[in-house]
Amino acid sequence: MKISVIVPVYNAEMYLPECIKSILGQTYRDLELILVNDGSNDNSGRICEKYAGSDLRIRVIHQVNRGQTAARMAGLRAAEGDYILFADSDDFLEPRMLEALAEAAEKYSADIVQCGYYSGPVGNQKMASSPYRSGFYGRKELETEIIPTMLCHGTAPYQFGIAPNLWNKLYCKSLALQFMKTVPAEIHNGEDGLFTYQCILAAGSMVILNEALYHYCSHPESISRQISEARLHENHSLFQYYWKIRSDDSVFRMQLYKYIVYQILQYVSASLGRQTLSEVRRSCKTEWEDRNSPEFTSIHAVKARDFAGRRNRLLIRWMKTW
Repeated sequence: MKISVIVPVYNAEMYLPECIKSILGQTYRDLELILVNDGSNDNSGRICEKYAGSDLRIRVIHQVNRGQTAARMAGLRAAEGDYILFADSDDFLEPRMLEALAEAAEKYSADIVQCGYYSGPVGNQKMASSPYRSGFYGRKELETEIIPTMLCHGTAPYQFGIAPNLWNKLYCKSLALQFMKTVPAEIHNGEDGLFTYQCILAAGSMVILNEALYHYCSHPESISRQISEARLHENHSLFQYYWKIRSDDSVFRMQLYKYIVYQILQYVSASLGRQTLSEVRRSCKTEWEDRNSPEFTSIHAVKARDFAGRRNRLLIRWMKTW
């Protein structure tokens, strides 16, 4: 069974060598590494070519900057593996990650295999825990044990059941191809969940391994840490796409309400540090416009008491008056 590891690369010269070495050093050898240089203007492209020159398992794709989703899609089109693993260029893998995932995929013919991971700055990482048992989930178990809580497992504080990350999951290639092309290239934050949850909704089976095998390394410049007016607009687009998924499923829709409010709270809380209440309200209402928008609908669908923190509950009650 061959695994294609796809790594989008953009101005990652500081971290890229360690990422590449952690993939080439895997105990599982039947792999190909596809490095997609997404228009980097630092030394990332040259680093990719350097490693490709010393290991035949590496292929490099160079393209103009089009974003992470487009880079992943380019890698997918070129992939020859039976299964796909996505990794970020500033992260690294435990040596036996692919071996553990491949073993589970082969044993159960699973569509998706997920492992645990470490998160945080290098040198101070903590293991992210999963609320689900380790083991195999057939379609029936997915419907009853995973899907009802995968997007929102709790709100005190907010917790994903299945983390939206792509990088701690092995996907069968057909599933990855089917849903990566549905992710809009213009969305740069939150697009991973849009892909992941669609895959799980369509999967016939999944294996969860709670052993931590991936290192997600947070950095101050990370896009996920940037809160701005552009983020407000991008979130609105993201929610519109989520709104179309499983629209007739009341259990999934209630999870989605809470997820959207959680994202809104992050934006509003950060914005209040630099704007007045009236300015934040004006920005949000201008972006959302329609009172049938996902944001307005979600705010009025949730109960403030379901969210942790007095500040959050007050903000939700305030937004319900808009």
